[in-house]
Amino acid sequence: MREIYRKRGRSVRYENGVFINTSEAGEAIEDGLFFECRPIAAAELPEFDSTSLRAAVEAIRDLVVHPVSIERLVLTEGVVEHTFGEQVWSEKHRRIHLSLIHRSIRALVDTGDFQTDSLEEIVRALRDTGPEGDPPLRARLAPRVSAAVLPLLAGVTPPNVTLMQSGGGFDGKGDPIEMRRIESPPWPNWYRPGYRVRPLRAPLNIRARCDVTQIERELPRAVALMGPVESFSIRVLLEDAGRTRPATLQLVRIESVADDAVWFPYGSGSFGAEMVL
Repeated sequence: MREIYRKRGRSVRYENGVFINTSEAGEAIEDGLFFECRPIAAAELPEFDSTSLRAAVEAIRDLVVHPVSIERLVLTEGVVEHTFGEQVWSEKHRRIHLSLIHRSIRALVDTGDFQTDSLEEIVRALRDTGPEGDPPLRARLAPRVSAAVLPLLAGVTPPNVTLMQSGGGFDGKGDPIEMRRIESPPWPNWYRPGYRVRPLRAPLNIRARCDVTQIERELPRAVALMGPVESFSIRVLLEDAGRTRPATLQLVRIESVADDAVWFPYGSGSFGAEMVL
């Protein structure tokens, strides 16, 4: 069966001192065996106000002060229209990708909005980081950290936790995204990061649920990632008894997950919540 997907979008991107306005349209054609993609001519979407993006850039610059410095700062805001067969849908997005560094220690920040309230906490933790010690027996993860680990858990969920796909919107083939339990592949929905790549089956907008929702506030807290999550060991900045240090935590068992969650742009989307390991 021949499938045609078309996408047109407009965005503003800020990267390390440069603002870039982009308007692009393209299509992907797939028949099961062959896949081809190409730019196409299409009417441009209306321009949008980039005031919020520029304000977020200035807010981040003001918050990050010596001895902490910005290694990389990327903000994007855009609107996209998708067409797949007879289905047409649109979406807006905002993203921040920020890499902070102090001496040889790095902290990564990725968000799906332009809120910068929590950045002050990360800057302070990075500024005050001391030498690494033994990892704690138990720890809690900030939502920005737990969101990054959820895509890794799809299909290998630890005991005591249920992974759910959150409902709402449409997937990469225009099918509704429905709330459902994530257990094992094949996944029911399609993730399409762009028209230049084949869509792949994936759970979308993952969130974790646990019968235990109470979070022990006295536990050491992982406030930021030090690098991408690629295994069941994660490198984090850990606040512990008023001090901050690097630590390696093992994703062996999740003891509790708070009810309140925030969406983050990890993988095909995930909802981070306070979590106890």
